[in-house]
This record gives sequence, C-alpha cells and structure tokens, in this order.
Amino acid sequence: MSVSIVPLIDTSGSMAVYNYLAPAKADASTFVNMMSPGDQLAVVAFTNTASIIFPTSGSSVVAVTQAQLNSAVQAIQALGAGVRTNMAAALADGYSLLSGVTGSTGMVLLSDGMWNTGGQPTLNGTTVPIYTIALGAHGETKYLNQVAATTGGKYYQSPDAWTLQSIYNDIVNQASIAQGVSQKAPQPPSKFQSYAATVESNAQNQYFSVAWVDPSIQFTTNNPPVGDQVNISLQDPNGAVYTVPTAVGAGFAVFKMASPAAGQWQIGVWTAAVGGASEFKATWGSFNPDSSVSLALSATAPDEPGAPLRFHAEARDGGEPVPGVQMTAVVEAPTHTLDEVKAWLRPHFERIEPPAELLADGVPEDTARLIALDARQGNGEGLIPRRSYPLLESTPPSGVYEGLVADTRVRGTYTLRITAHGYSERSKTHFARSRRVDVEV
Repeated sequence: MSVSIVPLIDTSGSMAVYNYLAPAKADASTFVNMMSPGDQLAVVAFTNTASIIFPTSGSSVVAVTQAQLNSAVQAIQALGAGVRTNMAAALADGYSLLSGVTGSTGMVLLSDGMWNTGGQPTLNGTTVPIYTIALGAHGETKYLNQVAATTGGKYYQSPDAWTLQSIYNDIVNQASIAQGVSQKAPQPPSKFQSYAATVESNAQNQYFSVAWVDPSIQFTTNNPPVGDQVNISLQDPNGAVYTVPTAVGAGFAVFKMASPAAGQWQIGVWTAAVGGASEFKATWGSFNPDSSVSLALSATAPDEPGAPLRFHAEARDGGEPVPGVQMTAVVEAPTHTLDEVKAWLRPHFERIEPPAELLADGVPEDTARLIALDARQGNGEGLIPRRSYPLLESTPPSGVYEGLVADTRVRGTYTLRITAHGYSERSKTHFARSRRVDVEV
C-alpha cells in the first residue's frame, strides 16, 4: 500500500544557532529515502515564509522513483537558515499538496520553537495525520502535542540532535511506509562495529540506513577509512558484502536491497577520526516496506505527576496478535525540570550574550541565553539531565504487553522504547520491530 507524505522542515534562525539544522537535514534525507516506488512525496521548508522545495514544479505530491528521491535530498541538503517561524504557511502548503489525495497520507512537522509570524496555524480537519517533532526542550511542546492529538498523528520530543533520527525511523513504522527496527549506534573512533538486523523470509525488499550526527564526517568506501571518514557496509547471511549505498550524502547512507537473503544481516560501521570527537554518534535502521508484521505502542499520560504512566504494546501480523514475542522496554526520563535547570544556570546568564538570530526569531531573552549555553556544550545532548533504565523483559503468551512506569514525579517528557523479537506463524518468518512513544507529564 502506497503512502503520501509531506515533511515540513523548520529552518528558522534558532535551528542554526542550536546546531540542529545540519543533522536535521541529514535525518530528513534518510527519512525520505525509506520511501518506495509509487509512494508520493513533497517537501516544505519554512522560516519567515514557507516554500515547496520538492517537487520544483506543480502543486501536489508526486510518485517517487529513486532519482526523484535523490532530487528531494539535494533540495533538503541545500537548505540554509532563515529568521522567524511561519508554521501557518507550512501547514497551509502541506494541506494544499495533499488536497484530493486518497489513501494513507500524513505530514511530518519538525520545529524547534513556537510559531511567531504568519498568524495562528490552522488545522484543516482530521483527515491528514500530523506527526509532530519538538526539537529541543525550548519549543512549544504543548502546542505540537495538541496538533498531533487533534489530527490523529503522533507527538515526539527530541531533546538532542542524536535522538532525531530514531524519531524519523519510528514515523516510518507509524505512517506505514515500512516496518522495522532502529537503534542508536555509539562507538569510539577508529573502531569497527557490526549491528545485527533480521530480514524476513518473505521480504521482497529490505532498506538499511545509518545516519550520524556530525555531517562533516564523510562516507567512504576506503577500507580502512582515514581522516574524518566512516565506512558503512552490509553483510548478508551467506557472507556476501555490499559496500555501495543506494543513496549517500552528508550524514547518511541508505542501502536498498532487492530479493534479500532471509536471516541475520550485519550492518558494519567502521570509523576513523570522527571529527576529533570522543564518540561516533549514529542511528541505524532496517526496514521491510512490504511486511504485514507490525508493533503497536500506545501510552496513557498520568493524571498528575507521580502517578503511573501506563503503556500497551502489541505485535500483530495482518491485524492479528502474534503470541510468544519477546519484548524489552527501556524508559528515558527527566531527572530535573526545565525550570530547575534555568534556576541553576541563571547566575551565568549575565555572561552570555543572547544570539541576535534567536531574538529575531522571537525567542525570549532568557531562553535565548539558555539555548546559547546549550549549544556551547557542543555535545548535542541538551542541558536537561535524563536517565535511562530498563523495565522487565516480557514474553506475553497473548502477544500483548501491558506495563507501567511507576515513577513520574518530575515534570517533563518521558520516552518509552519497546523492542520486539519473535516468530510469526502466519507469515512463517522471524522478525524484529522497535517503537517509541513520548509522553508529556
């Protein structure tokens, strides 16, 4: 089943000051390359105004080929920073591009801040789900959460640039572009690491992706890589090695394999100097665009901080539960609130000059100082402390995993990640799936 998707990419001044624009372009490029021939795509960028950057002519989404996806990537990679944030114009363009389109549709709205020009954004009914991504902790998270809930989409909060690709990968699953698994891939410089990915026995195609935070690190086929380079390769279950991606660019590489051998593949990542950083920060994904096996994940926000956050996960094949699936849950939770962090840092604010680009983008002065201090860290991980911890593994006979996060006393965004491994008797295949959900407490 084909899908029609319109990503809306915020290119306001704060995106550049916060060092988000470059990784956002790499992650959006990876995302569009998960689309298959026959899927329909258009891309909108917005700052003071909005503009349709793909396709270059026409007023509707277009059915894509790989050559057209390459053109869309070129347009995304060429984006520069503007000043303000006209979310209303972006949504209007998105609705216009999808007008009259039937079947599965959606918009992906990425923004690091609140709309501040163009007037109140208008939601044109609930026929088009909008998947919203709040990039950083300083934006209008409540509004983006409301947009997703109103339209039947899904809300995500990315506290740092590294988390963004895993969110895009979840949208690949959520929007039925493909079904698969995604994980972060941290490793030290000058090291080779492989990551296992399951290809189902009935897969006609399999898409593998690696996206990394620092786009100045270049993909290479050099073996070994040298300087600020990374070598990405695939190995199939029979030992055959593939080294030439279908699509590659600043910060990403995508392999699209037709008639892949079933079983366990290895995604090889070999780093060199990685820009002088102490760690190569990447996210890998493996997706089957034709699979009937999916993992559904939902969560209910507690009525008040401190009450349990309850969630429901279910592996399905053709809409029916898959029994005996091993599921693992990991929670990422804030340890302090944004207001607490601001209070700790306020003594340092007088020594921080708020960037003019942020003030022009309508960012309050104290928040602008906080963003500048956050960007000065240079590690892309944000200022708000967070902790990750596992919940108990579960192999529910029914295929349904009901669980809870007991401690939600700190206000903020709680992220729950579920990974499922199992065998579907209906499709006669082993599979792996991952999903995430973000809940504001």
